[in-house]
Amino acid sequence: MQANETVTLKNSGYIRCQYLLLDANYVDIQAGSKIESDGENTCNSEKADGDYLFSCIPTDYPDRTFDLEYVLDYYQNETNKRHELFDDLMDTWSVYILGWEKVSINGAYINGSRIGVCAPNMDIQSSDLTADGRGCLAE
Repeated sequence: MQANETVTLKNSGYIRCQYLLLDANYVDIQAGSKIESDGENTCNSEKADGDYLFSCIPTDYPDRTFDLEYVLDYYQNETNKRHELFDDLMDTWSVYILGWEKVSINGAYINGSRIGVCAPNMDIQSSDLTADGRGCLAE
């Protein structure tokens, strides 16, 4: 789901799907809301499998605007188009929440085999984000 401004999952809102990418300037997931992914195990922990997708903003984040141009620059050797980046993200994460300005998750429940949240500003309170052991299978 892509929006230019705001995506709001209001109280008691419910999304159940196989894979979900929320992409907006501001993502607001309110108390009582649930997101549940039925996506199968995703197990790609090898460096060759795109370890660049496991970091959102580097610790030496430059003083510039966090936007699509920045993200594509950051992944410059890996992808150069928005849809390619999003395809890669969905190959790695069952639930990915991307807020270009902010992500707010307050009193919500999010379940999936892999959950990613990326934003320059995050506010996560009284929420349950659980991967419940559906990621890499034990050998």
